[in-house]
Amino acid sequence: MIRRIFSIAIICVGALLEIYYMAWRFLNDGIAPWLAIISGASLTLLLALAVANRKRKWAWILMFCLIGFSILSTSAGQSFSLGVKQKQAALIETSEAYQTDEINNLTNRRDAIDKELSDITQQINKTVATLEDRAIWRTTLAAAEARKTELSKERAETDDKLKSLYSKNTIYDNSDASVTVNIYDFYSNLIGIKSDTIQFILHTILSVFIAIMSPIGLLSYPQKNEVRREVKNKTKRHVKVKHEPKTLSDKWQPWVEKWVHANWVGVKSGSKEILSRIEFDKFCIARGYKFSEAKYNKINKAASRTNCVDKTLIQCYSENEAIEKILAGIVEGQMDRKEKRALPVDGQKGLFE
Repeated sequence: MIRRIFSIAIICVGALLEIYYMAWRFLNDGIAPWLAIISGASLTLLLALAVANRKRKWAWILMFCLIGFSILSTSAGQSFSLGVKQKQAALIETSEAYQTDEINNLTNRRDAIDKELSDITQQINKTVATLEDRAIWRTTLAAAEARKTELSKERAETDDKLKSLYSKNTIYDNSDASVTVNIYDFYSNLIGIKSDTIQFILHTILSVFIAIMSPIGLLSYPQKNEVRREVKNKTKRHVKVKHEPKTLSDKWQPWVEKWVHANWVGVKSGSKEILSRIEFDKFCIARGYKFSEAKYNKINKAASRTNCVDKTLIQCYSENEAIEKILAGIVEGQMDRKEKRALPVDGQKGLFE
């Protein structure tokens, strides 16, 4: 399930990026935006079709051609997208510079108006001292008042323009002219390689990754056989393994081995007798296990029947051989009991008649 999710995510993201940068590349050719998007989507779907039919020769030829074109197109789309942003930044800087010059000109004009208004006021005050003077210089005074009114109106207009420019907050600072415009200029200043070369290398590498994302997602998507295999493996994990029933020999083997090992301990030191029951129990308890009376007697009888033991004397000195004989004796004794139960009793027919 996780593998499917990652494969679908890679396919979708790769296709989206490829369509986006291909659309930028087609837009640079003057194609309409809607047609550029459709063209990018069509080429992406064609690449997916080629990957799906990869077992055919024509699909590989088409695949390599489309991947190559995709790399070139997405790289060109990245460059065009970056170029558009750089042009926008240049236009903003030009506009800011123009606005700054306009602000400076308006400020200088406002200062000149203020100076001229001040000069006119001083001249009027020096020339006109009495009513007689006002009568003599009435024509000159009328011209001066008209000029003051004109200058005041112009100053008010200048103030309005300055307020409008200041409100846009686009004052250009000449001290920031040397700041790096984009990341490629930063890399260029850092390692000494032209920014165009760095831009080409990084755009090409990214274009390669974008071009192979969708094909890799399609190739990694689990096929039907793989899904069935995963389901079978999961089913096997949950199915309980049925163990075959143990045979009589398998059931008795660990107990016979313990019985023989305990009684044959003295053989290495030269003893030829098995342990007494009390010593045998002590030996077993010291090792963490205990024999029931029924198990002990059954193994002891099988050992006597197979001539491994004669009462208390050991006749077969090999432990492995003694274990095999005793196990065979237990199995044989069990078979004998089954046969006896099959014999007829009081005139009745036996089980096997």
